[in-house]
Amino acid sequence: MPKPLAIPRCVLCAADTQPWCTEPCLLVECLGCGFIFQAVPPSNPLALYHRRRYDRLRRRHGGSQVFSRFHHDLGVARHRVSYVRPFAPPAGVWLDVGTGNGAMLVAAEEMGYEPLGIELDPKTARELVAVLGRRVLSMSEAMADAHAPWSVLSFYDVLEHAMEPRGVLRCFARGLAPGGVLAIEVPDAGSSRARNLRGRWKHVKRNEHLGYFTAEALNRLVAECGPFRRCDRVSQRESVSVDGRELRVPQPDKLHLIWRKES
Repeated sequence: MPKPLAIPRCVLCAADTQPWCTEPCLLVECLGCGFIFQAVPPSNPLALYHRRRYDRLRRRHGGSQVFSRFHHDLGVARHRVSYVRPFAPPAGVWLDVGTGNGAMLVAAEEMGYEPLGIELDPKTARELVAVLGRRVLSMSEAMADAHAPWSVLSFYDVLEHAMEPRGVLRCFARGLAPGGVLAIEVPDAGSSRARNLRGRWKHVKRNEHLGYFTAEALNRLVAECGPFRRCDRVSQRESVSVDGRELRVPQPDKLHLIWRKES
């Protein structure tokens, strides 16, 4: 008879956890901060993620055509910039971690920022430089060559892939200038859809998403990474009025939270 899996403590706050779902993998929920994570993560999840996301598309389309969705993603990126800009400094470096196909860099540049992207995969980083002509560093290059401070730091659909989200966020948050803005978008594990569907929720991906945040868990994580003050929450269920405009995120089960770094 196989030995039952031990229920681990929360990787963020060390509180006790309870099972959240068992299929397609065992996810546990923290009783303290609400963070949900894989009890037994894949041995090399980032390798699986990049092989599926990039190499498969290269084989199908070839070379730089991996960025065939660019124009769709550019529209999404422009909306994201419009949510962040009212809270952020009007200029400076916009550092986008996990920049994907680079649409965020183009959208930030259109709004007057100096774009800088970070992508884990060195080959993808080099392709982005060649295709877009913007500065993109691999993660290893960023550790040595990403010169702070920056005015905006963004993590869009990134932290759910990280085995150590606190370490990733803290690493780059220290380079954010006082008065700069941190913007994070992740699947909303506190949404009614997530709570009702559990393991059948579309964002539960065994080999890609290792952690799932509620608003409380994400706020607690950010508070541990620097002197941040929440600017506002932007979502489909709650909107914020900026200069007479109502800003909304189009997806009902995503969190898009914004903080300003205090001096």
